[in-house]
Amino acid sequence: PTVFFLKVNAVPSSILLTRMTAEEGKEAKGKLFLYAGLKNGVLIRSAVDEANGTLSDDRKRFLGPREVQLREVSIYERPAVMALSTRSWLSYTYQGRFHMTPMSYEELADVSAFSSEQCPEGIVAITDGSLRIITLEKLGDLFNTTMLSLSYTPRRMAVHPEANHLVVIEADNQTYPLAEKKEMEKAMKEGTEDSKEESSSKRRRLQGGKYEEGNGEKVKQEKKGMEEEEEDEDEDLDEEEEAKLKTFLGELYRPAPGKWASCIRVVDPKTLETVCVQELGNNEAAFSVAVVQFGSKDDAYYICVGSVKDLVMSPRKHSGGFISVYRLVKGSSKTELQLVHKTPVHDVCLAMTQFDKKLLAGVGRYLRIYDLGKKKLLRKCENKSFPTTICTLDCKGSRIYVGDLCESFHLVKYKPSTKQFYIFADTTHPFYTTSRCLLDYNTIAGGDKFGNLLVTRLPDSVTEEKEEDPIGLQGKFGKGRLSSAVNKMSSVVNYYVGEMISSLQKTALVPAGPEVLFFATVMGGVGIFVPFQSREDVEFFSHLEMHLRQENTPLCGRDHLSFRSYYSPVKECIDGDLCEQFSALEYKKQVEIAEELMCTPSEVTKRLEEMRNRVL
Repeated sequence: PTVFFLKVNAVPSSILLTRMTAEEGKEAKGKLFLYAGLKNGVLIRSAVDEANGTLSDDRKRFLGPREVQLREVSIYERPAVMALSTRSWLSYTYQGRFHMTPMSYEELADVSAFSSEQCPEGIVAITDGSLRIITLEKLGDLFNTTMLSLSYTPRRMAVHPEANHLVVIEADNQTYPLAEKKEMEKAMKEGTEDSKEESSSKRRRLQGGKYEEGNGEKVKQEKKGMEEEEEDEDEDLDEEEEAKLKTFLGELYRPAPGKWASCIRVVDPKTLETVCVQELGNNEAAFSVAVVQFGSKDDAYYICVGSVKDLVMSPRKHSGGFISVYRLVKGSSKTELQLVHKTPVHDVCLAMTQFDKKLLAGVGRYLRIYDLGKKKLLRKCENKSFPTTICTLDCKGSRIYVGDLCESFHLVKYKPSTKQFYIFADTTHPFYTTSRCLLDYNTIAGGDKFGNLLVTRLPDSVTEEKEEDPIGLQGKFGKGRLSSAVNKMSSVVNYYVGEMISSLQKTALVPAGPEVLFFATVMGGVGIFVPFQSREDVEFFSHLEMHLRQENTPLCGRDHLSFRSYYSPVKECIDGDLCEQFSALEYKKQVEIAEELMCTPSEVTKRLEEMRNRVL
């Protein structure tokens, strides 16, 4: 007789009944699950009631356009399920939570569990007509990384659309360039060898004279004493040379402030190989880069690099800045960077981008537009009204989004008829900008050096008519009080991440998935901010976060709300890391929280898993 049936929207291609456990060891009792792979590429996982055989808690995941085949494997003495589609997916339990993660490997035709003395827990697989034995590592990791070692610290990166290459600028303070390091090390080795030869020849001459004067047994004793003394002196000399070498290397890698090493590197992102490297001499350091297509006849792409000479951070001083223009030239054997010309500027250029077939650059606190000339860049327009230093630039239409180093964001309008900039909107409080991302035409997300995330938005009342400056005096005299703009941007989101945000990017992590705000921190952490799609989700996760703040207090005893509001009160943002800790609570607490939310613990974990699978 039929106990229970599950309705699906496609023909099943594979079915697997297995017991999954979150505990270690083969004797650990787990829960029974039914996995069903469909021909349309959907995987369904249902919990099986062992008492009456009913199915509940259905979880669905689209794996790929090809039909899904299921195989049972073992990982760390725990059962797991591998689903094969256009990509290979692994369903397993790790740290008390179910994971459904794609494998970072080629497409597999079929797999089976494999065990031997050399490989206790492995997988034997067929792919591309070959038989392979695979081991699974790094459980719980969401991202697969490939690394390329660089010479110095990367500062900025741009994409060359014609060659499909990455242009990376690198710079390090208190560091010698690689060529200078090699010369100094070579000179040090030559000096050490010369001193050794000179000391050994001097000893031989002294010993020869003494042996000629002596005779008999006395000569043998003196010769033996001389050999012992020579060995001791050699040991002392080696120790002195080693100490000098360590001291020299310490001085070598820690030169005086104001000594910079920098280079421009072109990388092929497909193979992650360096195409060409251009070292910057004359103690220059590169801080900004942009790939610009000027309105010239050839429509070629130019690489513009902003650099500064002899920069000392504190007290801040330098010998002038430069904007260098390069072209990527493909030769018969290799690709090289060709310098077109170099334009001197009065200050360091921290930001630049393309704007209306020209170069938009922030030189110090000046916003300028440059066009390509024969011998240098030609300045077309300028605005000197920014508070400190321009560090970020974005463009959309005729609107320019300027990030100030200490005074948050400014919205600038450009009038081609008069060739004039004017600031028509800014924020109400300071923000020490380190990164930014343009979310839409009126919304900007930014990170500061204290670890805060800010999302600020221009009110809808600021229309295009107000931007166009109907009185005609905004560019020169129409400023608000205290040299600020007339219109003000409002803060939408405030959230304390805990580490300085070094990069922000709006992107989709899965094909046809929703866009998320991806961020990276200075300590090497990565994370995402996910926008909610319904008011119901906002209310559910807000209440879940509120209950977890009370039931799952931090180990150090600090209040979670005060931590996330370290610099400014947290606003319109929910801590997903805290919500993910629901499955790690005791079952009694899970039931209490779920009752407050008017659902069951399995429904709460299902909502969390759906939110995770939507973007990852």
